[in-house]
Amino acid sequence: LNEIIDYILNCLLIDYNPNFYECLSTLFTQCSSTDNNFKKANDLMIPLIKSSKSIILQHVVPCYVLMISNSKSMIHQYLNDIMDLFLNILISSSLEYSSIKEFIIEGIQNMSMICSELFEPYFDNFMNFLISQLETNNED
Repeated sequence: LNEIIDYILNCLLIDYNPNFYECLSTLFTQCSSTDNNFKKANDLMIPLIKSSKSIILQHVVPCYVLMISNSKSMIHQYLNDIMDLFLNILISSSLEYSSIKEFIIEGIQNMSMICSELFEPYFDNFMNFLISQLETNNED
């Protein structure tokens, strides 16, 4: 699987193709760990997530969340950068990010289980966000 994932990542470095992200998502769920391809996939997807283009985000973010959720060790090296990005997306009022926030929350939940010892500094901010969302939903 790692060779197939690497091939797809190389193709995506050349050209964006939403179908390849769907294939990657499937492959990420099938592998025991995404660590072998983590750096290349992270380097490819983070700039796309930061671009905040809705059409791209709907394909890239679910794939990215599956990748980080199936990491065993590499996630530890990237947790701080990913959490900073994810928390900024959650508090963003940009409409581009509104459709992916549920995936971001899922990713944060998964990272909190994988890297519980490193997640502690982010716990309060994440919980405050969840509480504010519950309060906002109750007002509606």
